[in-house]
Amino acid sequence: MKSIRRRLTVGLLCVFTALLGGGGILIYFSTRAALLAQIDARLRIEALAVVKQTQQEQDDDGEGGNKKVQGSTSEAQPSRELEVRFTETYMPEFQGGGAEYFQVWSPDGQTVQRSRSLVDANLPRLSGPVDHPAFWTFTLPNGLAARAVGMSFVPPTAPNESKGHDPNFTATLVVASGLGQLNKTLLALRGVLFGVGGLGLLAILLVVPETLRRGLSPLRRVSDHAMKLEAANLRLNFPTKDMPVELQPICLRLNELLSRLQKSFDRERCFSADVAHELRTPIAELRALAEVSLRWPQSESARVEAFEDGLAIARQMESVVVSLLTITRCEAGHQTIQREEINLAKWIEDRWRPFATQAKAQKLVVNFDIPPGELIQTDPALAGVILTNLFSNAVCYTPQGGTVLIQLQKAGNESTLKVTNSIDGFLCKDLSMLFERFWRKDTARTSSEHSGLGLALSKACSEILGLQLTASLDNHHLSLSVKFKTDARKFS
Repeated sequence: MKSIRRRLTVGLLCVFTALLGGGGILIYFSTRAALLAQIDARLRIEALAVVKQTQQEQDDDGEGGNKKVQGSTSEAQPSRELEVRFTETYMPEFQGGGAEYFQVWSPDGQTVQRSRSLVDANLPRLSGPVDHPAFWTFTLPNGLAARAVGMSFVPPTAPNESKGHDPNFTATLVVASGLGQLNKTLLALRGVLFGVGGLGLLAILLVVPETLRRGLSPLRRVSDHAMKLEAANLRLNFPTKDMPVELQPICLRLNELLSRLQKSFDRERCFSADVAHELRTPIAELRALAEVSLRWPQSESARVEAFEDGLAIARQMESVVVSLLTITRCEAGHQTIQREEINLAKWIEDRWRPFATQAKAQKLVVNFDIPPGELIQTDPALAGVILTNLFSNAVCYTPQGGTVLIQLQKAGNESTLKVTNSIDGFLCKDLSMLFERFWRKDTARTSSEHSGLGLALSKACSEILGLQLTASLDNHHLSLSVKFKTDARKFS
C-alpha cells in the first residue's frame, strides 16, 4: 500500500542528504582552495625573497660571493655568473629537517643553490614569469605531497659591477612547501563534516517523521471523520474551521456531496413513503371489493359494477407503475427515442382536444397563440407525454372561470412553448418541489385522479429529449415552458 507519509519521509531524507552532502563537499573544496591559495601566496612571497637575494655579475676570476655558477651568454658579452646571497639566519625555514624547500638554476640548467632540507634531491624545474608564476602540486622524493611555485627571472647586477646588465641572463627558482599540515587540517575538516553530517541526518531522521505526523494530522482527522459516516448520519459535516488552507476546499466539496446525498436519501425515503401511500389506497379498495363480493352475494348488475370499479383501480395502479418505470428509464438513459418530423400547431391541437370538454365545463378562458407551419424533430410519444401533463396540470388546477394561455415564442431557431394558467394558493417556494415525484399541494392530495407523477414524468422526458422544462410564477399565474429547436422549413 502506498503511503504519502512514507513517500514524503523518504523524499525529504533524500533531499536533506543531498543538501548536506553537497554542502559538505562545497565547504571541503572551498576550504581546500582557500588554504592552497594561502600557501601559494606564502610561497610566492618566499620566492620573491630569494629572488631579491640573487644577482648576476661578470666572471673575472671565478671567485667571490656565497655561491657562484658561471652561465653562458652571447659572444658579444663576457661570461657572467649567478650569485645567491642566501643565509639560513635570514630564512631559517629552509634549514635541514624542515618542510620548506627551494632550488635555483642558472641559465644553462646548473643548480646554483638549494636549501639544506633538500639534501641532494632536486625539485621539478617548472616556471613562469614573475608576475604569473607557475603553481603545482607534486610528490617529494620522500613520498610526501608538496606545493611548489616556479618563476623565471633576470637577476639584477651586483652593485659593484662595472659592466653592463645582461637582460638575457635568466635564472629559474622553485620554492616548495610540504602539505602535511594542510592534509592534517583537511583530514580534521573531513572528520568534522562527516560527524556534523551524520548527526544532522540522525536529527532529520528523528524530526522529519514526527513533523510529517503532525503536519498530516488533519488528513488523519478527515479519515477518522469519514469512518464515522453512515447513511443515518450524513449530516455530520467535515470540520473546516481548523483545517489547513489546502484541505478546506476538499472538506467543503465533501460537505456539499454529503448534502446532496442526504437530499437524495431523503427523496428516496419520501419516494418510498409516497409509493406506499399511493398504492395502499387502491389495494385497500380492491381488497374491500373482493371481501364484500365474497361475503354478501350480489346481483348481476352489482357484480358488474364491482368489476368495473376493480378495473378502474387496476388502471390507476398501472398508470402509477408505468409512470415510475418511464421516469426510471429516462433518468438512466435507457428510454428508446424515435424522432419524427411533426407539425407543431396541429400536434398541439390534437393533444389539447381531450381537455377541451373539461375546460369548457369549468368555464375556463383558453387562448392559443401558435403560428402555423412550425416543424420540430422529436419523439412524438415522449413529447406527447410532456404536452398531455402540461395541459392536464393547467386544466385541473385552474380555478373555475380562470384563464389558460398556450403560446409559442420564437427566437432564432429556438422556440418556447409556454402554458400559463391562473392558480390560487401556489407560492414561489413551491416551484422547487413542482417536478418532484408524488408532490402535490395539500388541497389536491386526496384526489384519486392525480398521483403527483405527471410533471416529474414530463421533466424526465424533457431531459432525455434534450429539451428544457422550466416553471415560473408571476402574479398568481403559473407558467410551464418547454424550449426546443424548430426547423427553418414551413408547411405549405
